[in-house]
Amino acid sequence: MRIVHVTPYYAPAWDYGGPVRVAQALCQGLAARGHTVTVVTTDARDASARAAPAEETRDGVRVVRVLNLSNWLAWRRVFVPLGARRRLAEALQSADVAHLHEARSLLHLAALPVLRRMGVPYVLTAHGSLPHHQQRGLLKGVYDAVGGRAVLDGGCRLHAISAVEAESYQKAGADPARVAVIPNGIDADEYRSPPEGAVFRERLGITADTPLVLFLSRLHPIKGVDFLLDAFAGLRERLPGAVLALVGPDDGAAEAARRQVASLGMERAVHFVGWLAGPDKLAAYRAADAYVLPSRFDVFSIGLVEAMACGAPVVVSRGCALAGEIEGHGLGSVVDYGAVDDLSDALYETLSQPAGARERAARGRDWALSTYDWEGIVTEVEKLYRDCLESA
Repeated sequence: MRIVHVTPYYAPAWDYGGPVRVAQALCQGLAARGHTVTVVTTDARDASARAAPAEETRDGVRVVRVLNLSNWLAWRRVFVPLGARRRLAEALQSADVAHLHEARSLLHLAALPVLRRMGVPYVLTAHGSLPHHQQRGLLKGVYDAVGGRAVLDGGCRLHAISAVEAESYQKAGADPARVAVIPNGIDADEYRSPPEGAVFRERLGITADTPLVLFLSRLHPIKGVDFLLDAFAGLRERLPGAVLALVGPDDGAAEAARRQVASLGMERAVHFVGWLAGPDKLAAYRAADAYVLPSRFDVFSIGLVEAMACGAPVVVSRGCALAGEIEGHGLGSVVDYGAVDDLSDALYETLSQPAGARERAARGRDWALSTYDWEGIVTEVEKLYRDCLESA
């Protein structure tokens, strides 16, 4: 198949979070199976830099980048691509199927008339961005009014990465028959022999027996960093030597988190590490005595799956889409979002009873590796494309 992916950000724009890694892994997997894959994206990279070059072949995938009007706006999730219609028309003229990433993007509005004119069916993946009640509700409403609803309605299939997101599509008025639930994934081979965690502990300057809590995600208000810091302060009353590592790019919450850390007197106990990738990231998971994801709302966290695949004990809030599976299978601890004492207690239990925590973590590792391997997920996405071609 000739497949065109349309996404506002693509590798190496890692600071934009999980959707970038997911799109890259999916495109690589499709290309490895012999499909012709093209990505049309923007030059967004991070808060201070743009991605280059304008066109390249990356891991067997042709990547076409159009210029953003403003990198400052792009970092605030307002992508204004210049000259997108022409590049989209070039890419789509021989396409069998297209795949649009994110619920709302001006790239999609530019692509829609081209897709219609050329009769190319498309799949839409929202990546958790569909609900109005999350971020930029007013902008989302305006977008939907001027054409976003047509993008949603025109999708041959709507790809949900969890049952939570499937419900979001249905609440938006989509026919449940068009919604397919296929989770994000990981390269299971990468996690079968992950690096040891000693190098990460050396980075922090802590010993092998220092109790270490790890948060690895974007530092964004929706991720519940403030909730975690309050709970960690309570934990330190019982485990004064505990250390918290906040790993991930600043996405609007770092300054407030630093102020909160100072107000709680925990400057020596909380480390702001920044973004890590590759073996450094896996070493962080391996070093952790507890990985915590205290999100207000999360349709799917690839970081949580990665942590489990590395064998880290996990503590999550019920705002995370995988909380039900973790609780139901006894793979970790689950607390209500905002329940500070409960989160503190769950962290203390995990750190003070390492044998039980590691037993649950071992089951979680087996579950993550068997459930979320990209090989099977790419197969499911291929079937989705074929369904679109048959219906078209």
